Amino acid sequence: MNKTLLAAALTLAAILLLPLSVTAAEKASPPVKAADVDALKKAAEEGDAESQRKLGDCYFEGKVIDLDYGEAVKWYKKAAESGDAEAMNSLGGCHFLGNGVKADPAEARKWYEKAAEKGNEHAMINLALICEKGIGTPKSPEKAAEWLKKAAEKGNPQAQQKLALFYERGIGVEQNSEEAVKWLKKAAESDYGPAQFDLAVCYHEGNGIEQNYGEAFKWYKKAAEHGNPAVQHALANCYYEGIGVEQNRAEAAKWFRKAAQQGFVPSQTFLGICCAVGIDGKPDYEEAVKWLFKAAAAGDENAFQALQVMAEKKCAPAVEALKKLENRLEKS
Repeated sequence: MNKTLLAAALTLAAILLLPLSVTAAEKASPPVKAADVDALKKAAEEGDAESQRKLGDCYFEGKVIDLDYGEAVKWYKKAAESGDAEAMNSLGGCHFLGNGVKADPAEARKWYEKAAEKGNEHAMINLALICEKGIGTPKSPEKAAEWLKKAAEKGNPQAQQKLALFYERGIGVEQNSEEAVKWLKKAAESDYGPAQFDLAVCYHEGNGIEQNYGEAFKWYKKAAEHGNPAVQHALANCYYEGIGVEQNRAEAAKWFRKAAQQGFVPSQTFLGICCAVGIDGKPDYEEAVKWLFKAAAAGDENAFQALQVMAEKKCAPAVEALKKLENRLEKS
């Protein structure tokens, strides 16, 4: 991996932040159960702001009550007008996305600002995002960085990771890879998977910190345990190549399999190759072809070439797989 990959990883993380922030935020309180809805409605109708916000969440999520964005907006607004900061943020998200109301970035900004002024971290992140892009407000990377730093200093790992991106790229702040790593560490130590992956890449490449394969492996493993297939693939590669850990092809195959089962094409190719070679000295050609076929059908050239090599060696399952791929191409 290289610094280009680090930038790509951070960019991906930044994109993934957007839906997490502008929609209804994750709540610390336990989810509402269907049996509690009637009592919640009664409390909301009696003017309890927290109940109004929770009822809005129920309508927004559509899990214990029929999804109705219009009703969600109605109850978010009541709670927001009573001073509930989380409701203000959620109401801003509805205006931003056009859920239950006409999309209006300027109105979204208004509610985000109200929530942020009351200390709501999610709203601070949202303000940073719209200031960075200039949506509903004049474009200002500097203001975006300010809002991110406020949320980051309150301990929000999403904000900390996004702020790391700003320092890595010099967005609204002076470029500083060491400062980027500092914020990544804070987010990673909060068990935030995307930041753990980015920190692993920094250690792997020695970007903003002394190169350390052992530390890179440690953070790849922590990040992979969150279930992201791309990260699982990176961890598998560490085991396969012996990067920061003793080489272990069986463990590599285990992690390639986890990612492959989630449809991650590069892992499907590597798993197929592992099975063809034989992790424990016993090749499993049928299993190899199964995964190579999936990857090749998804357009992976390496998988297709591996099947061709196996077919040239008279591997019957590979020959059959190539025929199936040729038929698919002819039909398409």
